[in-house]
Amino acid sequence: MERLRSEVEGIKKIPREKLLLFVALAAALLVIPNFLGVYQVHILNVILYYIIIASAWNLLAGYTGIFSLAQAALSATGAYTTGLLSYHLGINPIVGILLGGVLAAFVSYAIGSLTLNMRGIYLALATWAFAGSAKIFISINYEVTRGELGLTVQYLYGVIPGIAPMMYYYTTLALTAVALLAIYKIINSRMGLFLKAIREDSIAAEVAGVDTVKYKKRIFILVGFIAGIFGAYYAHYLGIISPSLFAFEEMAIIIIMTIVGGYGYFYGPVLGAITIEVLSEYLREFGEIRMVLYGIIVLVMMRTFKDGLCGIAQSIHDKWKSSSMEETVQPAGGNNG
Repeated sequence: MERLRSEVEGIKKIPREKLLLFVALAAALLVIPNFLGVYQVHILNVILYYIIIASAWNLLAGYTGIFSLAQAALSATGAYTTGLLSYHLGINPIVGILLGGVLAAFVSYAIGSLTLNMRGIYLALATWAFAGSAKIFISINYEVTRGELGLTVQYLYGVIPGIAPMMYYYTTLALTAVALLAIYKIINSRMGLFLKAIREDSIAAEVAGVDTVKYKKRIFILVGFIAGIFGAYYAHYLGIISPSLFAFEEMAIIIIMTIVGGYGYFYGPVLGAITIEVLSEYLREFGEIRMVLYGIIVLVMMRTFKDGLCGIAQSIHDKWKSSSMEETVQPAGGNNG
């Protein structure tokens, strides 16, 4: 409850220093990629994709306390919705992306409604079962989905990202900025307070008058829609999708990014996605062994800094602030003596 109180007290206008930092970061994200190669810009696109998928999951698990393992599957649902519509019916990608978000939101709502009374391991297993079942369903219906062969998807702008990398990058950046702003507004709103109350103690929240069922369903819908939209967009960015999008490895990466960055912190998935994706590039030659290394990183992080990189940054900031205050107070004390 102490953390909830601090979060309530922390809801205020963005400090001037943070605002300046955001402006500088935005300028860097707009300018620097112009000096990078095609592959480096592709990596930035992948990082931005995972930032939003992990941030949406953090909203559900980190802020509401609902540990769902269906996040990657919801993203894949959006991808296959637009992919199948584009492949078989030739539907415009924009329409397909929107429909992907809507269907993923509906599926997420159904999952949330069926698992409302489940907690802990039971909730995790139920949502994992959905992801596994969806992967099998897509794989065996290869006449429609092309199964493991992969489904070819129309590129969003009609050309591969390698030909127009900056066009795709700025689109991904704009979508990411809008989604992060929406998530930030929710976290720092009345609804955000209710979600945190549900996370801390669902029964106490109900006693206090919070309609926990309504807000849980709402957050499932929102998280599903965000995952579906970005999954659908990512499909039109990659140009081909396969059942591997439903694989548990994808969900594991999302969890690892969130925990490493800071579970239950707004900036956590952002820092985690950047860190893990950059590490993935350096560890690519090790293949699946890198997942073992990520597991070790998570174990070490949970044993030392449970709040991840955000916790480390906060600890450094607090120590620096404390030492600055001491340096300010000491001269005054000396003069009085």
